[in-house]
Amino acid sequence: MQVGAIDQKTSSKMANMAIVCAVLVVVMHVVPRPSEGFGWYLLQGGHGFLCRIAVPYFFLAAGYFLAGHFNDEHWWGKELKKRVHSLLIPFFVFNVLFLIQDVLIWLVAVVVRGGSFADFSLLNINIILRCLGLNLWRTPYLGPLWFVRNLFILVLLAPALKFILDGRLKGFVALFLMFLVYGAFRPFTGEFPFHCTNTILCYGFSLEGLFYFALGLFLRMNKIGVPSGILVGCLCGCIALTLFGLKIFSILRGYVWQYYSWLSIPPLMVFVWSLVPSVKWPFCVVGNAFPVFLIHKFLVVVLVRIMWTGGWMRQEMHVFLYIVSIVIVISASFLCALLLRKIAPKASVVMFGGR
Repeated sequence: MQVGAIDQKTSSKMANMAIVCAVLVVVMHVVPRPSEGFGWYLLQGGHGFLCRIAVPYFFLAAGYFLAGHFNDEHWWGKELKKRVHSLLIPFFVFNVLFLIQDVLIWLVAVVVRGGSFADFSLLNINIILRCLGLNLWRTPYLGPLWFVRNLFILVLLAPALKFILDGRLKGFVALFLMFLVYGAFRPFTGEFPFHCTNTILCYGFSLEGLFYFALGLFLRMNKIGVPSGILVGCLCGCIALTLFGLKIFSILRGYVWQYYSWLSIPPLMVFVWSLVPSVKWPFCVVGNAFPVFLIHKFLVVVLVRIMWTGGWMRQEMHVFLYIVSIVIVISASFLCALLLRKIAPKASVVMFGGR
């Protein structure tokens, strides 16, 4: 099996798509959120619709890039070693940093509001397990890092997935079965705006992540490109929008359509892919996709504390404040990433996994 190189146009488009999806992850995590009126529809359209493609795309891209090394000698050992640096080190570093931030916030709260230091409860066994990523029934301490943990697990399974997907017909059948299994478990993994009901299938070993990672492997192994024409993009956009309309209708009727994400993510991803330009954006933008992914939650927590102290979270969240919060967190995430690269270039390379 010969795996072809990625052409410059596709490489640039994938880099641009990565930063778009990193921004969508930020939007997904900004709180508080509007719960009524126009803001509710905006939330559903952003968090519950467009943002849903972000993490599946990251899985797909990771599989696509990994499959490019299948022809290398001893590829699995080499790629595992790379992933220790690019995934595990950032995983542990940012989990610990997030814990330190929480401890500092707690200490400030104790000093300002009064209280007993004996009430400190952050360093219990569950927190330690989450920092180490060993509790698959919970997110890591820094929640978004469940993706990093899950991706490392999938890289461990890559030789088995390579064997299963080898051959176009055999791989297509295997991929279709994965898609059906992923869909069959949708009622057990939850759908926005409802919380995940089976956390190990969401954050421990994501069936969604497995399918999209395998899809990335399959596309690269068989030299299949993702359609990017305007006509195909518009068609996929119409399909995704129709499915979104059905979801809104179901929510307004008092229940949630559990299969919405399962069906809507593929056409929506193709639609967004068709809109992303193939001319690579500046490195200061595309080079900070993973740093923005790692940093943004720190800023969300700080912003929430400021808003709570100012009394803005004790009332209904206004849509304007919601949008302003998104802009602040996105801008501050980029700024922090750029400043860290400038102030501590060597440390930032390690922290960001060599990126």
